[in-house]
Amino acid sequence: ALPLARAFAALDALLARAYGSRWNPAHQSGPLAVALLLVATATGVYLLLVYRIGEPYESMQRIQADAWAGRWLRALHRYASDLAVASVAFHALRVLVEGRTWGARVLAWVTGLLLTGSMLVVGWTGYVLVWDAHGQLLGASGARLIDSLHVLAVPIGRIFGGGATAPAS
Repeated sequence: ALPLARAFAALDALLARAYGSRWNPAHQSGPLAVALLLVATATGVYLLLVYRIGEPYESMQRIQADAWAGRWLRALHRYASDLAVASVAFHALRVLVEGRTWGARVLAWVTGLLLTGSMLVVGWTGYVLVWDAHGQLLGASGARLIDSLHVLAVPIGRIFGGGATAPAS
């Protein structure tokens, strides 16, 4: 991890020269991730309110047709989500390289890992909700993964292949 630590130190020095130590984005990766997640959450809640589960693809087309309340907010949601994942990954790598994962910080590290896992699951479901060809492929793959874990009484993978309907209960 020593070469990686040197790379982070060089990046810190470069960004501190460009932005000053107070506004160095490398030092602000945690707060930046939180801010981006708040933007993604706010725009996601709005998109969820106008989304119709019964007609997923048509719903996305309807959202895209509205330039401001649809297309612009959806783009903001997408880019804020992507940047949040990148800033969380950068922040986690930085904390790991600097050895700030044990001792008094172990609870923060473990909860951060759990929140990162939750963020990735929520991001995966966001891609599935679009229900285009990519979303359908992700949905079927996720269903096969859940089926392989044997956590549900009824396998759900066959629902995506058109072989069965979802149970009503």
